[in-house]
Amino acid sequence: MKEALVLAAFLWIFGRLEASNGDRSQIFNECLAYCIQGLAQARAQKNQAEMCPASNSAFGWTQFPCFPCRYNCMWETVELFESQAGFCPQFFGKWPFAAFFGPFGLVIQEPASVIFSLANLLEVWRMLRKLKSRQGILVENREMWIGYTWIGILTWSSSTIFHTWDCSLTEKMDYFSAFAFVLSLFHISLIYMLKIQNPRVKTLLSFGFVAFYFRHIYSMNIKMDYNYNMTLCLTISGLTTLVYLLYLVNRHRVSQRLSHSDFRLIYVLLWAAGAASLEILDFAPIFWIFDSHSLFHLATVPIPSLWWQFLVGRVDFAEKVNLA
Repeated sequence: MKEALVLAAFLWIFGRLEASNGDRSQIFNECLAYCIQGLAQARAQKNQAEMCPASNSAFGWTQFPCFPCRYNCMWETVELFESQAGFCPQFFGKWPFAAFFGPFGLVIQEPASVIFSLANLLEVWRMLRKLKSRQGILVENREMWIGYTWIGILTWSSSTIFHTWDCSLTEKMDYFSAFAFVLSLFHISLIYMLKIQNPRVKTLLSFGFVAFYFRHIYSMNIKMDYNYNMTLCLTISGLTTLVYLLYLVNRHRVSQRLSHSDFRLIYVLLWAAGAASLEILDFAPIFWIFDSHSLFHLATVPIPSLWWQFLVGRVDFAEKVNLA
């Protein structure tokens, strides 16, 4: 009892200095070391090699029997922090989540984000099918939008994998594909809304975007700067919105009105901005399931459908203009 009080006092003082120190706390590391020692002894009796990797970001920590060790110690630490220090700590830069334990040793670390990522994947796939349909043939810059949906499929597949098994490899898959998704929409906005038709200009612009993408990936492989990556993604999203807004302003200046498809574009921009704002928030998961990032994934589910409605609206508007 006395040792627990001393430890609680230590946690309170240290916790006030940094509110995401769960994985650095004494209670967590002692609990984890004890659990790993028990696993090692059990495996030694069976003449088996130790399983839990030295690196905290290795894939082995997402699997049995190492994951339950870290998971159970995490909740013991959370309980002590909340009761003695008055706040919930983060672990390895993330909030604690209630994991889903399925059959055959399956562990889903962040169930809500996985479900919402799958929903996004389904919507992007539906958009791809529509673009390849007879109606989609008439969409302006159709091939570019098809490329965008393929990147989206890769992005949401990576997101599903990452939120199921959080390790260094799956994290990079998620971050790098998401950046490609954001960058591709900015690329489309410049070509689509600025009406760039010259093939040479399109090619040069595309090469520039590809070079910028790989330069970012290279720098992130040297150092995973999460704040820089988030700032860059939000900046590019803001520039994409600005390009579309300038297009709408010019449309209104020339025509003295906005078409139905223009209002659909405004709706997409407002919805996307609202969804992106969730990424700025940061709070402990509600019911240990729904954090701001998972809610961001939920909010992005309708976006492919909204883009499709805008593209179809553009086709309908162009046909009406030609008939007139």
